[in-house]
Amino acid sequence: MSLTLITNGTLSDASQLNQVINVLMQPSGGTEAGRWFVEAGTYETNSTIGCDIISRSYGGAAVSVSIDTSDTSPTSLGTPTTQALTTGGFYIIASGTSASHTPRAGGRYTIQN
Repeated sequence: MSLTLITNGTLSDASQLNQVINVLMQPSGGTEAGRWFVEAGTYETNSTIGCDIISRSYGGAAVSVSIDTSDTSPTSLGTPTTQALTTGGFYIIASGTSASHTPRAGGRYTIQN
């Protein structure tokens, strides 16, 4: 979606208003992207850590989500996965590969609406 510059005081066209709304609230077929990071201690092998990602697409039905570890490769963790995809967001979870004080991972996420 290309954005059109709206100058101050000229919000009079329905397409301009819809443009503002679509940035704040993704329509069906839109995507929402962001970054995630998780870090916490694991007390034993297979203990889990995770983080909750809140979606800005209020009321829109999320169809799928994808994540990567492009920012921080998993350290003392298995491959992170997603769970509980809802209209409000989703959860990222990873299991520890050993007891450690510094397991962490991070990257990008993309939600398809």
